[in-house]
Amino acid sequence: MYLIINTAELVWRGFVFDRLLEKYNYVKACLILIPIWWLFHIPLFLYPDGHQAGYGLIKFTCIVIALTFILGWIYIKTSKSLFYVHIHHQLFNGFGQAFPIFPVFINGDKMPVWTFCVLLLLTAGTLIINYQKQKPT
Repeated sequence: MYLIINTAELVWRGFVFDRLLEKYNYVKACLILIPIWWLFHIPLFLYPDGHQAGYGLIKFTCIVIALTFILGWIYIKTSKSLFYVHIHHQLFNGFGQAFPIFPVFINGDKMPVWTFCVLLLLTAGTLIINYQKQKPT
């Protein structure tokens, strides 16, 4: 049911990011969206045991930075399709539950989530570098 009724991407990519793209390029729009998206999720860390997945603010910040660039790239490359961005956002959320990477599911082990953060950041970095190469001079 969450897959169907989650409207997060309608707001983040469909409204906020889309408006930012009217004024800024992909990289700058993502950089502006990162702190907004990050702040919106901070209440998740106010639970007594922290975030439900068991990772801390540093790992969460890495994930938000990377996903902002990755989902922004998907949005642009699919002619602003909210469907594809939504599906990829949900795939990310489901991946963390289907595979044992989040500390809450693996007795507090943080190495898998750190590895995942690094892979996400490398992916985002690759997208940024490719974007910079493709920009008209």
